[in-house]
Amino acid sequence: MLEVIYHTDYENDFSPGSLEGPQRIKAILGSLTKYRPFSKPEPASEADLYLVHEPSMVARLRSRRLLMETVLVAVGGALHCARSALVNRPAFGLLRPPGHHADHSDSWGFCYVNNMAIAVRKIRQETDVRWVVIIDLDHHVGDGTQRIFVYDAKVSVVNITAVEREQYLEKAENVLRVIRKADLLAVSMGFDTYERDLGGLLKTEDYRLLGSWLRQTAERLCGGRRFALLEGGYYLPDLGRNVLAFCEGFSGE
Repeated sequence: MLEVIYHTDYENDFSPGSLEGPQRIKAILGSLTKYRPFSKPEPASEADLYLVHEPSMVARLRSRRLLMETVLVAVGGALHCARSALVNRPAFGLLRPPGHHADHSDSWGFCYVNNMAIAVRKIRQETDVRWVVIIDLDHHVGDGTQRIFVYDAKVSVVNITAVEREQYLEKAENVLRVIRKADLLAVSMGFDTYERDLGGLLKTEDYRLLGSWLRQTAERLCGGRRFALLEGGYYLPDLGRNVLAFCEGFSGE
């Protein structure tokens, strides 16, 4: 069974009026009841942020107490996901704020720190994991994650982009098929590729298919060790069922 990581702090409203608000998490929660009880993560330490980010960037966060508290719990959730994956418990991080547009010193697109990058760097310090493949399926390229790992030959960051649904699915399938080495498969999972969201491409059943392909890839490469973190996704009426479809494919149900 898939482990879903969630904390009530992910519903903190640290940026009132933003498109990326607590309503996103609330729209998803009711659709994932089959995965209850959710796992509650411990907050990361401020020191964990320095694994990736410059002190000036962390200092800016520290000036906003509620945001900083939420960010540390989000990073803690990402770390929980990665650690669960390594003991053969596939995991999905139902967390916010998202992170894939944050690099060493700056961020944009509702991101503040890079949850994925911190988790990957920390897990490589703690364990014998060396080769990590990060698949980014958000509508927007995970430019922050790319810049963080651009000089790290053992971390591959792959973004899928397309202008048509069939092209997107074909590219995703082909990319996953040709990966040859990984100790861990990590997914930055955005749902703004949805046909009624910003990307205007995918249908609900496509998320189940993508989840299934990712699961099969992890099983082929690294004994099934995999986790995914929530990134974008803003069309609230269908967000929950899209996340559920992905989780079912990702877990193999």
